[in-house]
Amino acid sequence: MYSYEIERVVDSPAKVVWEVISNLDEYHQYAPNLSRSEVLSGEGVGLRRRCHDTKGRGWDEQCVLWREGEIYSMEVDPEGYPYPFSKMQGTWGLEERSNGTLIKMRFDYLPKPNLPIIGPLMDKLAVKPAMAKISKELMDNWEAQIVKRANV
Repeated sequence: MYSYEIERVVDSPAKVVWEVISNLDEYHQYAPNLSRSEVLSGEGVGLRRRCHDTKGRGWDEQCVLWREGEIYSMEVDPEGYPYPFSKMQGTWGLEERSNGTLIKMRFDYLPKPNLPIIGPLMDKLAVKPAMAKISKELMDNWEAQIVKRANV
């Protein structure tokens, strides 16, 4: 299993941060690789969401962890997932700090094929650079919205 993590402190109350990062219907407005995201059913653990990338390909995800105001995790249904992973799970959370609120984002994934040489090479040369670019832009977009809401 491989992981990618990114963190950022924003100068805003945790309540405002949570409102932005946990709005699963609007996730596509911040993630540059998505054109649409919509909650299909449920809430909290068991919630199902459908995402579509900018090429129009779609896949389903299910919430496997939800602690209101703190952390949530979505697991991708590998059936129909258009990216080269046999397993993908994203976790988003926050922690209040004296200088603002820390946003944490982590992706745990298993590339396919998970061969001894190809998996690590693909992770280093393709997956991590792509995730770094997408995650930074997502964090930038979230931060802009958080600052906007906090100053209203």
